[in-house]
Amino acid sequence: MKVSMVVAASLLAAALTACNQKPAGSDAPAASVSSSGIEADASINQLMTLHVDPAADAIWDSVKVISNETGMHEHRPSTSEEWAELERQAQVLLSAAEMLKAGDRAVAASGSVITPGTLKVAEIHALIAAERPAFNARADAFGQAAGNMLAAIKARNADKISELGGELDEACEMCHKQFYYPDPVPAKAKSAS
Repeated sequence: MKVSMVVAASLLAAALTACNQKPAGSDAPAASVSSSGIEADASINQLMTLHVDPAADAIWDSVKVISNETGMHEHRPSTSEEWAELERQAQVLLSAAEMLKAGDRAVAASGSVITPGTLKVAEIHALIAAERPAFNARADAFGQAAGNMLAAIKARNADKISELGGELDEACEMCHKQFYYPDPVPAKAKSAS
């Protein structure tokens, strides 16, 4: 079951990436793209759904134990290609962490609904604007976790990757709890709705 979810997530990420590409023969200007492949003008929601989520999932899924009817199967990166791909994914996370701190970055396209249960886009925007230093600190914590992960990947240390998976998840979740689905909703966010 876990393997089929990984395959489904990979296919979805590939489809989303394909949807973002410029059609052949189009006269529209190409978006500026960073060295990690992230569009410079991507919204926070685009950074998360198109880049951060797939990159983090690839790293988290790189070290796992699958139990099925044929027994327990451990997977760890072993080839130079697997390690290179993990390094690329960690670089995506580091780039995204820096890009999150751009003060003029949109939360999402106007009129977008992010995920049910989260604040409205305008509320998230107001909360980030009101607490920009805290948001940047969360982005820095995420970047630190991604940097630690990159160091483990460069050291070819699968045990450390597994250990650091929780640190990366915690950095993500702490920001989400503060800016996407805080409980209770801060007055700063309520005033934006």
